[in-house]
Amino acid sequence: MPITDYALRHPAFVAGASLGARYAVADVLQQASSEAPASARQFGAFGLFGTLYGSGPAYLIYTKLYPRLLGNERVVATAALDVAVHTPLLYFPVFYLVNAAVFGDTLRPRALARAAYRDWRSNLAEDVKMSILFWLPAHALNFYFVPLHLRVPAISGIGFFWAIGLSMFRGGDGGGAAGDDGGEEDKLR
Repeated sequence: MPITDYALRHPAFVAGASLGARYAVADVLQQASSEAPASARQFGAFGLFGTLYGSGPAYLIYTKLYPRLLGNERVVATAALDVAVHTPLLYFPVFYLVNAAVFGDTLRPRALARAAYRDWRSNLAEDVKMSILFWLPAHALNFYFVPLHLRVPAISGIGFFWAIGLSMFRGGDGGGAAGDDGGEEDKLR
């Protein structure tokens, strides 16, 4: 199977490409269904986040860390660890950091970190709740049925609906990026 062979040879690239495409396409569809004007900047930010996260942290966590830490048989434990630790403590902070970098008025690391932390903290309870409701069953299925080298691409397909929701609830205006007054300009958040 050509895609499987390519994924075996270039797993981090396939992971980043699949997540980047997922977030970019989901954002375009969500923006097209919204009454707000479309934002190329938001589209780019979602694609950038997906690509960076998929080719680095997501690839390493789903194909290296979880199998070594918990094996392939502890499906519920792996899914619970993902939604209780990985998602709130790594995924969302990186998401809000990309938000701050794309929509803020500075790229100073300290200002970006402060803005990302502020947004992460103010949205943490709601983000964790949404994550548990969506990802716990999705990951349980993924960790049980999908081979290691296809886990990130598979979760990209399932997570397409998550990305639409993320674009809907954390995209658009009101972002709170570094140096922003929360005014007119749209945000990834």
